[in-house]
Parts: sequence; structure tokens; C-alpha cells
Amino acid sequence: MASNRLVLARVGAAASFRPVVAEAASADIMPAPQRNLAEAIPAAALAPRLVRPRVDVTLDETRIVNPQIFDQVVKIRPRPIVLLNTCPAGGVHDHNGSAAYTLACDDPQARGQPDWRWCRKCQGLAYGGGVAQSRCPRGGQHDHTGSAAYTVAMNDPAAPGQPGWRWCHKCQGLAYGGGAPGPCPAGGQHDHGGSGAYAVPMNDPNAPGQTGWRWCRKCQGLAYAGDTGLSREELALPVAPGQEVTDTVTYEPAVPGTPPMHLPQYRLARRGTTGTGGYEIRFGQAPDGAPILTLRLEKQRAPQIPAGTATAELPHEILLRLTYRLVLAGGGGATKELAFQEIGETADGLSLVATLRFSGPAERDQALAAVTNLEGGAGLLITRSVRVAIPVVGSPNRFRPVTRALEQVAEPNPFFFNPDLNRDLFEGPRPGAGQLGLSPHQVAQGDRFHTYWQDTARPNTAYYLPNAFRLARRGKPAPFLPVVATRLAPGATGPENAAMVLEFVATPFTDPDRLAAARQALAAKLLPAGASPDDIVFEPLQVEKASLWMALPGAVGFTERPGALIDLRSGLTHVETLPLPAFQAVYDALMGGSVALMRGEVRVDLGSGVTDRIPFEARFDTMNGNLVEVQAAPGLAPGSFALTLTNAIESPLTVASLGGLLRAAGQDVAATIGEFSQPLPAELAPGASLSCVLTPAAPAPAEAQPVLDLDGLRVRPDAAGLWEVILDTTTPNEISRTIRVKLFPAMFEAPDGNAAEPALAVLVQFERGTTLELTPEKPEAELRLPIPIGSIVLRSAAGPSGYRYRCSVIRRSSRATDSEWREDSSDLLVPLLPKEG
Repeated sequence: MASNRLVLARVGAAASFRPVVAEAASADIMPAPQRNLAEAIPAAALAPRLVRPRVDVTLDETRIVNPQIFDQVVKIRPRPIVLLNTCPAGGVHDHNGSAAYTLACDDPQARGQPDWRWCRKCQGLAYGGGVAQSRCPRGGQHDHTGSAAYTVAMNDPAAPGQPGWRWCHKCQGLAYGGGAPGPCPAGGQHDHGGSGAYAVPMNDPNAPGQTGWRWCRKCQGLAYAGDTGLSREELALPVAPGQEVTDTVTYEPAVPGTPPMHLPQYRLARRGTTGTGGYEIRFGQAPDGAPILTLRLEKQRAPQIPAGTATAELPHEILLRLTYRLVLAGGGGATKELAFQEIGETADGLSLVATLRFSGPAERDQALAAVTNLEGGAGLLITRSVRVAIPVVGSPNRFRPVTRALEQVAEPNPFFFNPDLNRDLFEGPRPGAGQLGLSPHQVAQGDRFHTYWQDTARPNTAYYLPNAFRLARRGKPAPFLPVVATRLAPGATGPENAAMVLEFVATPFTDPDRLAAARQALAAKLLPAGASPDDIVFEPLQVEKASLWMALPGAVGFTERPGALIDLRSGLTHVETLPLPAFQAVYDALMGGSVALMRGEVRVDLGSGVTDRIPFEARFDTMNGNLVEVQAAPGLAPGSFALTLTNAIESPLTVASLGGLLRAAGQDVAATIGEFSQPLPAELAPGASLSCVLTPAAPAPAEAQPVLDLDGLRVRPDAAGLWEVILDTTTPNEISRTIRVKLFPAMFEAPDGNAAEPALAVLVQFERGTTLELTPEKPEAELRLPIPIGSIVLRSAAGPSGYRYRCSVIRRSSRATDSEWREDSSDLLVPLLPKEG
């Protein structure tokens, strides 16, 4: 039986026609996970069913993909996530006027003082040996989870770089000491007493280490500002005019002096020199007798590009699919996709010729019936992948490379051809009538029956629905953080009218044991006697109508969320806005505390009033995605492997058990795991590692590789850690309240009644960086106190609307300061003063 392989063809630089038959794994892109391809448009009977480009289900460049569908395609790597930093002077760090600094990173040979670390909360550099004494501008101690090991040159006059950097013993951060000390998150100004003399490489492209470090002109500290991009010469890629990559704009060429570039659109070619003849599409036979579909696509520029503009074609890759509608037993619609396996470019470079090899005559007849029937919902879907450079926002003349997949539905749309008017649509005798139906079969698993739908044109193919949808984590590279974002809705003036926006991606989960059991039962039903159960091919079912229903705090029962975008094969994305109390309850439920507070299901319309319900599991402890990074090295014993598992998420993990085997050429070799660096169950904090040794029970082939069973890993959701990574820090995340601070006259008097030592002033410092100065002449003042929305959601120690403060009493010959923060929540604050004497 013919293999229906995904093919990505490189086009845009061909000198002659060349067919391309290649496994998709040879490409470096992945088609974006998308929504339903064949959406029926309500219209009169016999109205054509148009095909629309699929809709992305992602929050950023990360592609959320069901690996059972796209395991042949190399996935796009997402951008590293850089949280916005926080400055002790208020707001975010200001790097205007900063030089470009480089830090020695993970280099044991680097000269200087080691054990400096990056703080994931404020992005600043702080000394890792003083974490207990450190203070972070985002509250609490610095968090060095996930940090590399940095070394800074100290007390070395010959060290290259800018001198004048100093350590602050109050916050443990590194700050520039060549001018007035900047504000310190521990209060007051940085204190460089006892510091060594540090130097940091500056504006040196040859300095070894990590780039992206910048000086903050507000606090004088050194903070990581993220990747500032590369020059055009370094990238050698076509450059997009903005952040968006489309086919309606021109791109600056990689080689200066050559014409600008465009990404072509495609349409089905017509015969004849005038382009008004029949379409160049034909069902026929390959030389080996296999049924095939061959067509020619013409390239064209988007009409938005001026006709007089001379442009060259942007190199790109093509994924070409025929999609059409299948009918479920109840009358509902499902979508089938067939990828063209052979794609080539004509000698003049103006057209593509593509061939689709069917699994057999029945599938050819099915596809022919779809394209010759107005109700077939057929379409030709083209995914074009490009790699270009886009500008780095805020960094002039700096760019970063991106790979983007753009989808287009080729004309004609719908992909319909009247057989009486298109006599050349098929060669040879007219094929038989194709069957556009799916036949249902039920298989029991435990106390539940699952339905599988057999493709009548491919009798060994069974479509299925997933067991559940689960919140998703990002793919590689680590960290594997949730694809969830939350932010404060605009318009809030206080806690009483605040609302939160919650945006998330959920992906399908299918129990592999369920499919393994179903394979045996379906083989007996669907395959001829003597056939192997391994001949059963499972494919996710994609239907025309699916909806998300949720039960949220304050609502009665389930209600439909019409804004959700759903693809049963890839995932769903949804945005929900909730009042702050309801959001707080939902956030608690996401920790696994109570599924009753946030429940959901995806309802699948199978036709004739029949609906299948797929649970939506909204919990941070049962998410789809990787939890650990695994490193393997040859062990001491023959065939063994030394393994290191590193917690690559934001929350602690419990390793209750760990299993594994060795696999070579599809054959499994039993193995045992032992020599753990700590006994099981083991607790792994974020960034912590567990080592062990995998040893084969019998001699294994030299090419054998380790395969681990990670079902024994359990996530213990860290509410604060999760909040740090899902909060959208690009938008305001504070609300404010008015506080009146008042001192009575007696509070300025000296404790011992010494009339010569009254308080000259009392400084009331609030944790969020605001300080009031009260004097005997001005004993009270009013301020708008910012309250981080996280302190409310996470129920900080000061209470939902509380705050923390401390006081300093200034006298002629002395100064007394609170050593600890005090807490209060009242609108009128009469502060407690520090003890003196």
C-alpha cells in the first residue's frame, strides 16, 4: 500500500524541473497547528463548501502539536522566554545609554570571583554565596533557579573591561560604583562597604561569555536585557519590514544590491496561452499502475505589491495537501487530508508540478467524488515556510532569525470541478463512485465504550477522539513552561472592580494503552483473516463542529465559550475574563485543589443530535509536555548509560519511580535502573538533578539508545513559581489604593524627654519603593500605594490588600531604623516607630 508521507519541497531557486520525494523529517519547519480546515458556511442547499486557512492555536511562536500527527516533521524551536525585569527604583530597568556587557558563563577557567548568579525574578546579577541575605526588588530573596554560573574579574588591575563595579552587601547585587549609589531593594542606597573592585568586559565582540547584559541608569545595577539580536551581515537572511511575516510585503535581500524579494502565492494553473482553458489537474495512473492525482500550480505575486516593482522570489518550502469532507454515520462532517508526496518546479521556475499517490483505487475514487461534488468541501491547502530576519524592537539595525509557516487556500476555492465540463479530469475509463463515509465501530475499555471510525477508502485506517484535553507546556528548548498567560484587565481602579484575563492552550491527550487494546479488537473487525494488528493505522478525527463548554465560579452548570478555537488533532486556545475573586478561586483550582471550581469539556457534534464529550482537565499537576531534560552518556559497564534527569519546569517534582529499556532498530532490550544519586522517592527542586545508571539485562546492540518510563514523575505545583512565569509583565499588573499616613505631635518627642533631641523627620518607607517624609511641620501625607495583583492572588502575608512598611526616625545626633518590615492594611496608617536607645 502506498505511503502517504508528508513532503516539504524547497522552491525558489530551481534551474530545471526536479521531482522531490523526501521524508518530512528532512525539513526544518513544522506546519502550524491549526483549526478545522473545512468549515461549512451556512447557505442554501448545494451551496459550495469553502475551505479557509487554519487558525493558529498558540500564544507565541511555540507550536503546540499532537506528536501522533506530526512526528515526521521537525518542530519549530520557540523563542527563549525573558521575563521583564524589575528595578528597585520602580518600574523596569532603563538601559538607555548602556554599553554592551559580556559575562564569563559556565567557564571554570575564567579568572575572577565565581558563584555569581542571574535572578530569574528581577533579571539582575547577584552573588550566589549570599542568597540568605539577598533582597530582590520583586520581593523576598533573589531566585537563582535555572541560572548559569558566572565569574566576574575582581581586584585585578590587568582585567579587561570597565572598572568601577561594586558588590552591595545589602542586596548582594552588582552595581556600578563610579557615581552616586543607586537605590537598593533592601532600602535606601546601595552600600558598597567591604566590596572588591570588579571589572566587566564592555563593547567587546570577542569577549568570551554570555552577551545581553546591560547597565541600568536608574539603579546602577547590571541586569540581563535578553538577546539584542544580530546584524544583517551576521544573519545573511532576507529582512522583513516589521514583526509580521506575510506574502503581501517585500523583503530586503540578504545580498546588498540585489532586488527586493517576495513570497509567492499559488493558484491552480489553466491550460492554454491565455489561461482561460480547463484546469491542469488530472486523476490517472503512475508508470507502476498506482492511482495518482497530478496538478500544476502557478506562482503569482500578491496584489498588494505594486505591479511595477521588480522583485525576486523568496526561497521557501512547500507542504501541499488535498482536504475534503467525509460524512459520519449520524450525518456530521469530518475532514480528511492527503499530502502530496512528489513536488517539483518547472524549468522556468514559474510553476510547481505535484503528484499525490493514493493508497488504492478506493481512495482515488473517494477523492474524485469529493472534488466533483459541491458538498465535498474539497480544498487545496498550501503551507509555505520561510526563514527570514525580523527587526529587534528597541534595538536599531539589529535582527533575529525566525521560521514562519504561512497557509494559503489555492484557487479555485471550493476545489470543485464539474465532470461534464472538465473532460480531462481523469484519464482512461471513468472511475467508479467513491464513498465519502466513515463507518463507526465501538470498542470497550473498562466500563466505557470508545468509538472508532473506519475510512471506507482505507479500510485499515481508524479515526479516534482523544481521552481528554490538558493544559500544555512549551516544547524544547527548556524550560518547559505552561502555555498560559494572565494579565490585569484594563480599567481597574482597585481590588473591588479588578478583573483578570486568562489565556491558555490545551492539547489532546490519548491513553496509549487504550489504543493498544483497540488495535487488537479493530484488527479482528476490519482486517482480513491473517492480517497483523500492526496494520491498523490510527488517525485523530477532525470534525466540522466542536465547542468548548466550561463551568466557572458563580455560573450555574456548563456554558458554551464561543470564542474558543478548537482543533481536535492539535489543541484549543481560549481567553477568559474573570472578576478577581473568581480568578483567585480558579487559580487555586489550577493547583489541583478542587476540580469543581473550573471544569470543562469539548463537545463534538457527530450529527443527528449525537454529541461526544471530551473532558478538559484544567490542572497544573496534569499537563501535557516534558518535565525533565535527560542527558545520557556511556556508562562504565558494557552497554550501560549514565543518565542525568534535570527538573526543567517551574515547580518541584517528586520522582516516585523510574523505569527504562534500551531500543535498537525497533527492538526493545530489558534494562534495570539503579545507582541513584538519592533514594526514591526523590524530591527535585526546579533546576535540580537526579543521576542514575541504566544497565541492559542482556547484551544490547551497539546502536541501542535508552528509553525512559517517566510515569512515576509527579508535579507539585508551586503557586508563586507558576505566577512568575504566566504573568504577562508587558502590561500593568498593579492596582492602587489611597493611604493616609499620620503622626501625632508626641511621636516626634525624644523617648527620654530630652527637649534638645526631638525628631527632625520620620521616613516611612513602603515595600513597593515609595518613601514619605513626615516632619513636625507636616505630620501627615497621602499617597497612592501600588499593590501587585500577585499579592492578592497569592494571598501574601500582608493580606489581600495589605502592605508592608518600615520607619526611620532622624534626630540631631542619631538615627533609628526598623530592622524588619511591619504589616498593615488600613486606609489610615499611624505607623509604629522603631525602638531607640
